[in-house]
Amino acid sequence: MNKKDLLNALNLSTYVAFDFETTGLDPKHDKIIEVAAIHFVNGKPKKKYSTLINPQVAISPFITGITGITNEMVSNAPKEEDVIDDLFKAIGGYPLVAHNIRFDWSYILELCKRYNKDIPENSLYDTLQLARAMLFDHPVFNLAALSEFYGLDSSGSHRAEKDTENCGNIFLHLLDELSCYTLEEISRVISVLEKYDIPNKKLYVDLANILVKKGDLKGSLKVRASERKPRQSVYKFEGSKNIANVSAADVFSSGGILSKNYEWYEDRINQVEYANTCDNIINGNGSGVLEAGTGLGKSMAYLFASIKRKYQTDTRGPVVIGCNTKHLQDQLFYKDLPQLTEALKTSLSALLIKGRKNYICRTRFNWFTSDSNIASDQDIEAIIPILFWLEWTESGDISECSGFLNTRKIWIWSMICSDTGFCTGDICKRNHGCYYGPIRKLMYEADIIIANHSLLLSEAKSPGILPEHDTIIIDEAHNLVKSGYDQFKVNLNHQNVLPLLQSINPSHPRSRRWNNVIQSISDSEPSVKVLRESLLSDIEEVRISFERFMDEIANNNEDQFNRVRAYQERPIINSLEKEYSLVNRELSNFHTTIQSLLLCFNNLRKFILQIDSSRSKYAYLHNILDKGLENINELNNSVNILTENQDFDWVYWKEGFYKSIGGKTDRLQISLHASMIDISEILRNKLYSRNSNFVLTSATIKVDDSFDYFLNRNGLENMEDITTNDYISPFSYQDQVVYYQYGGTNDITGDISKLSDIIYYVHKTFQKRTMVLFTSIKMLENISRKIKEKTDGKDIPLFAQSRGASKPSIIKGMHMHENALLFGTNSFWEGVDLPGELLEILIVVKLPFDVPSDPLIKSYSKYLDMNGVNSFMNYAVPECAIRFRQGFGRLIRTTYDSGIFISLDNRIITKRYGEVILNNIPTDPIVFSDYSSIKK
Repeated sequence: MNKKDLLNALNLSTYVAFDFETTGLDPKHDKIIEVAAIHFVNGKPKKKYSTLINPQVAISPFITGITGITNEMVSNAPKEEDVIDDLFKAIGGYPLVAHNIRFDWSYILELCKRYNKDIPENSLYDTLQLARAMLFDHPVFNLAALSEFYGLDSSGSHRAEKDTENCGNIFLHLLDELSCYTLEEISRVISVLEKYDIPNKKLYVDLANILVKKGDLKGSLKVRASERKPRQSVYKFEGSKNIANVSAADVFSSGGILSKNYEWYEDRINQVEYANTCDNIINGNGSGVLEAGTGLGKSMAYLFASIKRKYQTDTRGPVVIGCNTKHLQDQLFYKDLPQLTEALKTSLSALLIKGRKNYICRTRFNWFTSDSNIASDQDIEAIIPILFWLEWTESGDISECSGFLNTRKIWIWSMICSDTGFCTGDICKRNHGCYYGPIRKLMYEADIIIANHSLLLSEAKSPGILPEHDTIIIDEAHNLVKSGYDQFKVNLNHQNVLPLLQSINPSHPRSRRWNNVIQSISDSEPSVKVLRESLLSDIEEVRISFERFMDEIANNNEDQFNRVRAYQERPIINSLEKEYSLVNRELSNFHTTIQSLLLCFNNLRKFILQIDSSRSKYAYLHNILDKGLENINELNNSVNILTENQDFDWVYWKEGFYKSIGGKTDRLQISLHASMIDISEILRNKLYSRNSNFVLTSATIKVDDSFDYFLNRNGLENMEDITTNDYISPFSYQDQVVYYQYGGTNDITGDISKLSDIIYYVHKTFQKRTMVLFTSIKMLENISRKIKEKTDGKDIPLFAQSRGASKPSIIKGMHMHENALLFGTNSFWEGVDLPGELLEILIVVKLPFDVPSDPLIKSYSKYLDMNGVNSFMNYAVPECAIRFRQGFGRLIRTTYDSGIFISLDNRIITKRYGEVILNNIPTDPIVFSDYSSIKK
């Protein structure tokens, strides 16, 4: 079916794409400053209507920064009342297409109310929601990103006419995608939408009607030009070779197995030695901390040792490899491991696994979509991408479905992800264990399991998640302590308490399924009805006592938090007794209500167990009650840890933010937190000591040419027979990098004008892809704004990690423009791989010291000082040196790369500790004070 016929069949021969630029997000208070409407006839843009509008209120600098529309530009423009008739005439009764049409439509409705207009009855189509569904695995869904994806010119985006034209064309591309689905697949979407009213619903229904007339249940209107390949979480290769006696040299040396199998392979300095060490540790009985310079090929080396381990007679379970970033996990599983295994021609079974809550449960998803009392129109709209993704996925890992994740409906995911009792039990038998069930079984057959730090530490905390094993490899090991703090800290806030209470509340709409079971039992067991009523009462008492407790803490802490600060302080609680003496009554009541809830919930659980001791008749209810009791106990333990019996090996702190209520930011909401100050002992006792063989490795472990800092911080200092060694990078940094280091007497790291001048100069001088690393999002945004204010600043392809910008979209922008300028903070200091011409200049604005007021940083520093250790030189500086080197490592990714590294923090030259940081960088600096000396 050609485009014209398809549009005609879908009642879209003529449609109107439209867009508003506004002074803000609230149609009741904000005003339209530009409007555009374009008629598309048979897929071609025809009649256009576009105008600026004088909003009669000031346009904020923030909105001007986004749209480019200034107060001067609209000062002589027509007012809203002057254009209302022309606007409504332009949209007429045609189908309307917009990107996030709910937003634009809300302004239409407000205009109708304001000017006494009839509400239009146009059919509504939303390219944002359609893109999330059709391109469910695409990383970002803003108009600029979609325009680039479809090869449309996105210059001038965030101006109404350009956005409108691109929106109308994107709609056509998305219709092509949609027409590749079958009647069977579209019918599943329509059945979910039956009781809901959302934009695009008519589109699905009209397409289904076309397919019905065609009479082919399995056929579609179009065939995809190229099929998406689903990502597997299981890798199996059947080979014939036993590699027990194969050496590292046989594999990695010149003329070895890899060079014979792959033309691209090049042997690298020190890779054989590093691989030999890994082999000796993993296939012997040892442990090691190994630094492997960037580009050495460490992942292939330790994977070789891991594959070889299956041929050892004394192996106990799989080799478990833990990574910090998804980027490295994917590289290991989808690239390095298959290439190496297939070159070795040996059999292997490997698994890429995450925590169970990363996988969808088909049973819970079906329950959710069949219950119209749970979700609103916008909630159900959010899960449409999942329906299309489920036609494709083989792993069930929700990270594949960006279209759903982009909606940020976290509570929905909590209702449909794999959970205790599902997928690995009888409840999901009809769905063959969904996705997590088969993965769980395959874990016990795997030779290698690739996981993240979080899962590895969860296993250390509560064994049983992974199969029994005695060998672990931790890559990106410089992040292990940070991951450990995230895993072991205790939190109490509205975001974890209120959802918990909802999950155990039988009267909550989301509990309808198990509530029906309880009410059914109540018909024959009156005592269950009594217990249910008591449970409802106790849950409400806990909620009220929790709210009062937290509100009273907030009232007592108003002076510690600032309403307008984007980033709040996190005050340490030095004395629990003193902190909670002012709220003792509220705290006591909170404790009492939790105990009462525990007793009631346990009584209900015991009663159901008495009438169904086999746990077969009410399997789902047993599961809910078991999990509920576990969660209440966890809440009780958290409250006890956070408020009673202060442990001076722990740090306690509070965080706060002002929550918007009714459009006003007038309510302070507090959260409470606690963590062990030093987790090295936990790592030693719960992680290392449970494994007879382990390797911790990274490109950045040593500080000032010593392993001491890493060993002490990670709990390895007193462990016997640990091999420590470093293997230098094959890169010739002296030849590949020109390092410019600012050494002027004035500190410029806080001078926005000076910094923006330097960055602008470097960009204009070299016109090459440049990444600028910041330590502060506020500084990043200020300099970004300053750069855009330059004469030609609007023409610079600047991709900034400002609030709301996604990492994939920023990196994609870097790929698209030869002179792109990327501004990044935290996540860009590591795990970003931009080889060759994708990154040729790297600028570091400021040394990446940790924030000294952070409770974990402050308490650990104090702990060191109290033990006679200089915390600044032995903690703050080493951490900074490691992170600075991580940032530096973004520049050179292959032996063919070359680039310029510029550091703008003069403390490297002017402070004594600067030498420690400088010693971590493998090339010598050219010190400058005038940036004009940075030349081609």
